[in-house]
Amino acid sequence: MRGYFLSFLALFALISGLDGYTKYTDPLTVMKPDENGVYAYDMKVAKKLTMSYNNDNPAKHATPVDYDYKTQTWSKREPDQLKPCFQNYSFNYHSSADDENYMLNVLVADGLHKRVITINEDMPGKPIVVPYMSEVWIRVTNAILMDSMTIHVHGIDKHGMWYMDGVAFVQQCPIQSTNRFEYRFIADNKGTHWYHGHMQTDRGDGIAGGFIVVDNDTSVPTLDDRKRVIPSREYFILLQVSEQNFRRELPNVEEKKKIRLKF
Repeated sequence: MRGYFLSFLALFALISGLDGYTKYTDPLTVMKPDENGVYAYDMKVAKKLTMSYNNDNPAKHATPVDYDYKTQTWSKREPDQLKPCFQNYSFNYHSSADDENYMLNVLVADGLHKRVITINEDMPGKPIVVPYMSEVWIRVTNAILMDSMTIHVHGIDKHGMWYMDGVAFVQQCPIQSTNRFEYRFIADNKGTHWYHGHMQTDRGDGIAGGFIVVDNDTSVPTLDDRKRVIPSREYFILLQVSEQNFRRELPNVEEKKKIRLKF
């Protein structure tokens, strides 16, 4: 299993039976190149309200939903502001085809209602998996109104292409709202990496995802160092860990002292 310990998102990739999280159980798959052998990925960055759906109307007005963990039931709120506040209705995606379709549009995250930044309407963004030394194009559309942004692919050297590294005001001008930018580089470093926003609080607001460079040899070591196996499937996990909360829960960890975490 491929894993990465980051200061960002929550551990949902291994939860297959919980409502709203099944999409995170999809195994990793290598992208297909285009007719020119380029691994091109289209990335639309936009804001979205968690615990809501907006695929029921052309204007994309959000309908908030709630989950009651005591009764393990879902409900949807009345989106019409001319009707009484807190009026809600049953939301059963098991018996209603419409609710099932709406549920596919719900971004659960931590179960609270927050305005976050999504990549192709998801958070975290879908892992990008490409072969070693392949040519990669990431075509970014900034659909965030009034805010600029950039994308930095962490762990890729980009030799001779420093202007594709995505550090705002250092290597490029930020991508303005409603504008597009295309990052082109060679996947020159094998292993498990990630991409993230590189302006203000973009990383914490949702602009992040996996970037994995695979080799022809997909085997992994076992507990017996003399043996290697080829896994039937692999996953990418991002974890959300608040540095302040993390230190608060580990009061005996001294500054600059190394610790080991196992997952």
